[in-house]
Amino acid sequence: MKNIFEMGSKTQNIKKNIGFFDKEDKKKYIHYLRNPDNFPSFHQGFKEFLIKKEYDYKNNDDLFRYIKDCAKKIDLDESTIKSFKNWIYNINNPQSNNTSRDNIYKLCFALDFTYDEVVEFFYKVYLSRPFDCRRLDEAIYLYCFNNQKSYFDYKRIKSIIINNDYESYDLDYDSTLAYITNLEQIFDEFEFINFVANNAFFSRSNVTALDKCNDLINRAMSIANVTSSKGLYEAIFNCNFRNTSSKDELESLRKSNYLKLIYKSFPKEQDFSKIRNKKCEVTYEAIRNVIILIEFYIFAQDFNSWGKIDEFNDEINDILNECGYLGLYLRNPYDWLFLHCVAQSEEDPIIEFQDIVKDFVGNED
Repeated sequence: MKNIFEMGSKTQNIKKNIGFFDKEDKKKYIHYLRNPDNFPSFHQGFKEFLIKKEYDYKNNDDLFRYIKDCAKKIDLDESTIKSFKNWIYNINNPQSNNTSRDNIYKLCFALDFTYDEVVEFFYKVYLSRPFDCRRLDEAIYLYCFNNQKSYFDYKRIKSIIINNDYESYDLDYDSTLAYITNLEQIFDEFEFINFVANNAFFSRSNVTALDKCNDLINRAMSIANVTSSKGLYEAIFNCNFRNTSSKDELESLRKSNYLKLIYKSFPKEQDFSKIRNKKCEVTYEAIRNVIILIEFYIFAQDFNSWGKIDEFNDEINDILNECGYLGLYLRNPYDWLFLHCVAQSEEDPIIEFQDIVKDFVGNED
């Protein structure tokens, strides 16, 4: 597989400028954050990706006609095509749920993406992990894209598997990555179907990540000298939401026009509790974002770490890779926020983080 994180010119420009502009100049700061060359929306990233693939289209209408034709050729339903239309016209963005993930794969089938292109599209445009193979559908997607199979092959193979009786087993795989590694080595359809039918354990997900995230939360709670998820959440953000007379500050953050691309990814306090519980369903994105937030909080406790962006980047990527998660990506606004804060060499990164949160809460000007 090619190195999808090889930096293009736009990513290199972000890295060059990270941490080196005056946040007191709020207009400049906001302009930087809202510049699609720095942090593209799904709509922008999708178009960039198609341009890179040398798809020839004149405008949104032209692009939608082309994609609709491609979708019709593989018999995609009208509901899915409507989702594509909403993305192209920037009416809304795909969510992180399984329905949206399936629609992203269908889009990749329609546009005849290669395996590497699917991986890159998920990481750089959808900003999510591809091929969560503890879902049966995504295991089949992986096999199909890895072996140049069509959407029709996907539906046929799924029908064969679900019409066979199979059980969920607790296998010897330490992680989803180990399972994926095995799947990537299967090129024969009969072998794939037999492997999935006899090694299905789709009842569990994010096991390694939940364990790692709990370890980090426990370390952070010890550092903050708190005994609850609520206490840790308040310590990180330096505010007590329980005594807020107006709207919850984090809700205001999520509604902020300027930083919504960043703060829509902010973990909720309930996510901390769910992760500690382990019995509750927590999304991939929520776990990943909690890991980044907590590791940042731990890393920044040592003043000798201030300004050591490469060291932080390596540490957090090691943790994320261990969990089978996407590494930090500079054009992901949420990831950029923490890299920017760590890049400060003369100010506590946590104070920088809290100041940014405070400065932009509820800003509408």
